[in-house]
Order: sequence, then structure tokens, then C-alpha cells
Amino acid sequence: MVRIAIIGGNIGASALISLLRSEANSEIVGIYEKDIDSPGVVLARKWNIPVISDVKSFKDINPEIIINVTGDVRLSNEIRRLFLDKIDIIESAGTRFVWEIIERQKKTKVELNKLIEVDREFSEIVKSIATVDVLQNSLLLILGKLLEFLEAPAGSIALYDSGEMRLVVSQGLSKKFIENKRWTVMPGGLTDSLIKDKEIISISDTQKHDLTKNNPSLVNERIRSVIASPVLLGDEVRAIIFIDDFKPRQFTEVQKIVLRNVSALVGICLKKFELSKQVADLRLKLYDMMRLSQDVILYTDEKGKITLFNERACDEFGYSEEYLMGKDITLIIRHDDLRNIMGELAKRAYVSGYKLKVLNSGGKETETILSLLPIKDSNGCVTNYLYIIRDIRHEKELSDLLEKKDKEIEDLRSNLDKKIYERTKELEKFNKQLEYANQLKSRFIANMSHELRTPLNSILGFSDVLLDKTFGDLTENQERYIRNIYNSGRHLLELVNNILDIAKIEAGKYEMVYETFPVEEVIGEVVNIMNSLAEDKFIEINVSISDDVSTITADRVKLKQILYNLVSNAIKFTPEGGLIKIDVRKEKNVVGQLSNIPSQSIEFVRFSVSDTGIGISSEDKERIFDEFEQANTEFSKRYGGAGLGLALTKRLVELHGGTITVESSLGEGSTFSFSIPVTSPV
Repeated sequence: MVRIAIIGGNIGASALISLLRSEANSEIVGIYEKDIDSPGVVLARKWNIPVISDVKSFKDINPEIIINVTGDVRLSNEIRRLFLDKIDIIESAGTRFVWEIIERQKKTKVELNKLIEVDREFSEIVKSIATVDVLQNSLLLILGKLLEFLEAPAGSIALYDSGEMRLVVSQGLSKKFIENKRWTVMPGGLTDSLIKDKEIISISDTQKHDLTKNNPSLVNERIRSVIASPVLLGDEVRAIIFIDDFKPRQFTEVQKIVLRNVSALVGICLKKFELSKQVADLRLKLYDMMRLSQDVILYTDEKGKITLFNERACDEFGYSEEYLMGKDITLIIRHDDLRNIMGELAKRAYVSGYKLKVLNSGGKETETILSLLPIKDSNGCVTNYLYIIRDIRHEKELSDLLEKKDKEIEDLRSNLDKKIYERTKELEKFNKQLEYANQLKSRFIANMSHELRTPLNSILGFSDVLLDKTFGDLTENQERYIRNIYNSGRHLLELVNNILDIAKIEAGKYEMVYETFPVEEVIGEVVNIMNSLAEDKFIEINVSISDDVSTITADRVKLKQILYNLVSNAIKFTPEGGLIKIDVRKEKNVVGQLSNIPSQSIEFVRFSVSDTGIGISSEDKERIFDEFEQANTEFSKRYGGAGLGLALTKRLVELHGGTITVESSLGEGSTFSFSIPVTSPV
């Protein structure tokens, strides 16, 4: 114990006396002061501390350390001479330093006592949590104690999952604040920092800190200081504890230690309830499995008393639930058999496929197969046994039946294979006949078409000469008859040409001649030719070509043929005074491009021909691109045509590596669109 004397009796001396008197390792042996009414002297006399008025009296009380609180250096020097410089004297700043050390020691002792109290209290809470079945109740108990220890008026605990917070418990916060049960974590905020850094964050003034100064919830609630801690399960943040105060304040290191320990406790609490839920889920699954199982399932304790079973057990053995519960397993399994089973179990981890005759309520034996699994605790001691018993009486009958059915199936399969072989041969023969017939058809069409073209060309030639009045003028009737001959011949020649083109495409002998040419030029040629037909019906043709469309590499003649077919159809099926629009633009990633070129690497030109004509029904749209098909027979009679134009158009578009579609409703006009690559696909 250190013997200490004090020089001076001012207020500083009295405060120092109060601090030193409570220290167990020090003793105040005297105080030097001539003013007997000073605060230090009054306090010293109260606590029976000797008071001296003569410096020489220090020799009598024999101190080890003297503290001079007067600031008078002469007194210190006089005492040093008295003790021949063999005494330690603390002056001025040193006095304040000692004072601070003692004060800190006192505070530390108080905080240590508080930590001990916290530890004791939370030990009690841990015991309480073990008996609480509701997570919210446990967290509310923890939060209340935590606010008490941290001397804070408000706080909350919220669970975290996938970027979203959910408030579970709170205390001291307004009704409006806690109505917001869920909120999304905002980047750069307090919650976001807690989740990322996984460390306690203490903010003494929320209005001055970057993480909180712009938080409307804190502003509206008038929260001025906050300390928050993440709750970890492993490396994952699962919850956050918020402790709030309505005035600026500093949270001490001891309070941070308390919060850190409580966060760990909350983590344990969350884990406990997670495990409880998993156990409950497993129990439900076990009950469902037992209920749905066709086997007998029995659960016994380590002594063989039945504690759990499924309905199948009652049905199989003829006992009621009340009777079977608590009975010994030997009610069903004979003692000798049970002894043999346990002997087998001693050799391995479990028993499986053990053939056994069990007893029912009438003493009748049933052949079964048994599986037995011991349930052990963490120390490896058996606590329960799980018996699974399967009735195999009907297995032999079922096995015989399956064998019989297998034989029947094998006979059926053999007969089926034979019939399939015969039918395959017939189909091969029929396919050859079809192929030969198709070849004959193509040859016939080609030959007949050529035979037809020769006289047709003569008819058209002579008709044209007569119409030009090369051999003289014609009467009105003569000119009308010859023009009918000429138009009919042109129509027949077009039909023959279409048939020939389709035949060539089917035979794979259709040649494509690719060249690069301006799109606008081809459109102009088509429109110039079609304008005369359109003008006869007072139909206007509008053309729109996108600025990014310039040239295209394609078969120029075939492209014009496609456009001729579509525009002529539009004119044919559009009433007088109607409108036809030709729209051309670029596009990408069109379905139907060549399979050996990725869609993203190809640019297409999309041609659309729209009209205000009679339209097409949804049923007819499915078949108008087939050969010899038209929208319906009524239109065929009224407008004419053989149904080859669109079929040939579709083939020509596909030869370019493109696709063609139609959008139409009956009575609302039609839009035929086809897309072909900007560059040659070959």
C-alpha cells in the first residue's frame, strides 16, 4: 500500500482525497494546510486524516509520495531539503495526471462491474430463451435488456434477406415508424455499410454523419445518435440491431462490447429457431412418409416400447392405436427372432432384407421382410429403433403374374415387329411408286408446257401483229375478239411459265443469277409497268424507301418477278379508288435466314406491299402459299387465277434465303412482306 501526503487544502485537494480514499492500494497519511477552514481540511477531519501545519511534521507521518496541489514550488523544494531529496513530489500537471488516472480507474471499475452485471443478466436471458417458442418474444426480451444496459430510449431488431430488411421487434419508436415493416436496403446508407463491413457502426450525431444525415426516417423520428451491429451466422449478415437516442451522444467502448456480445447472442437465437423449424419440418415429413407408406413403420425406445407407428401397423396387425401404443415390440416379433435380429445389428450399422414371420392379433403368422435402423445420440448411444416391415405374401403371386405378362408382351412384341417389317416394306414400295409418279408428273408438265408454249407464242405473235393493224384496219368487234385472244394467250403463257418454274425448283435445276443493283431502280421499274394496270382502276401506288437502303445483291429478274406478283395481286383484289403502298427498309435477325450464317451477322431488306383490298380470312392465310390454292372458290371465280402466283413467289423468296409473311383480316386489306439478305447468301 502506497503512503500518500497532500500539500494544500483547496477544492482540488478535497477532490483528490475523495478519489484516493476509495483506492484500495493507497493510504492518505496526512494533509498540510494552515487554513483550518479550507475544503480539504474539513474533509480530512471528517475521515480522520491527520492535518499538519508545519512542513517539518512530514517527517513524523513518513509519506512515500507527496502531491502538491497548491502550485507553490517553494514548499516542494523545502520538503525535498527536509528529506534530502529522497522523496517523490508530484506537482501541477503531474497532479492533474494522477487525478485523471485515478478517475479513469474508478470509471473502469464501474464499467467492469456493469459488464459483470450484464454477463449475469444475459446468462439469465439465455436460460429464458431456451424455454421460449416464439422468436419475436426472445428478441423482444433481449432488446429490452440491451436498451437498459446501453442507457438508450429506443431500438429495434430487423432481419435481413436478399437485399430486404424486415422489422421484427422494436421499443421506444413511434407507431408511424414501426408501421413500415419492410424496406429495401439503399446503397451507400447505414444498413448497406453494416452489411458490407460486418462491423459495429457508432454515430454520435446523425445530422452530421454522411451515412445518416439524409435519412428521412431518422429525421422524422428525431433520432440524433445511433449505434448498430450486424448479426452474423457464419459469414452472412442475417439481422441488424439498431440502438437509438434522441440526443447526440458518444457510446463507450464497454457499451460497444456489450452490443457485440448481444449480437452474438441474437445470432445464437436465430440459429436456434432455424434449427427448431428444420426439426419441425423433418418431423412433418416423417409423419407424411409414415402415413403414405405401404409398409408397417414402428418406432420404439431403447427398451423396445412402441412410441410411434403408422396406420398401416394397425391394419396389418389388427390392433387399435390405443392398444398398440406403449406395448413391447415382442407383441409382434417373437423373442427368439428379436434376439437374432439384434445379433445381426451388432455386426453392422443397420439390418436390411431380413426375412421374418410376424404375429397379428389373432396369433396368425405373416411372412415379411424387415429393416431395422438404430437411432443414436451425439455420444453414440442408442435412444430409439426404427422398424420397417413389408408384407411379402402377395409378392409370389405378383411375381408369377408379372412373368405371365412379360411372356404375353414378348409375344405381342414379336408379332408387332413382324407387322412393322411387313408394313415398312409396303411403305417403301409405295414411296418408290410415288417418287416415280412424281417424276412422270414433272416430265409431263415440262413436256406439255414446252408443247403449249410453241403454239402460244405463235398465237400471241399473230394477235399482236393484227392489233398493230399491220394487215389493215379492224372492225370494233374484230379488235375486241383479237384482244381477248391476246389477253387469254398471255394469261395462259404466264400460267405455263409458272408451272415450268415450279417444276424446275422442285427438280433443283432452277438457276439464280446474282448481281448488285440499286433497290430504288428495281422498284421504279416494277411501278412503271404496274401503273397502267393501277390507273385503269384509279388505284394510287405510293413508294417509301428507307434512307439506309441503297443496293442489294440478288437475282434481279426473280426479285422483280416477286414484286410483280405481289403488286399485281394487290391491284387485282383492290377495289377502284384504293391505295397500294410499297415500303422498303433494313432489318436484322429475321427468322428464316441461311442456317450456316449467324443471324446477328446478316442485314436484310424487308419489302412490304400493302393494299386496301378485300383482305384474307385467318383460315385462308394458312394455305394461300400452297400450289393451286386461293383464298376461296368464290374469289377464284370472280377474280380468276390458278393459285400458282403466291406459291412461286414463296419459292423465289426462299431461294434468296429469305421468308415471306402475310398480315390480313377479311375486309381490311392485306400486307405481304418478304425479307432477303442485303448480300448474296452464296
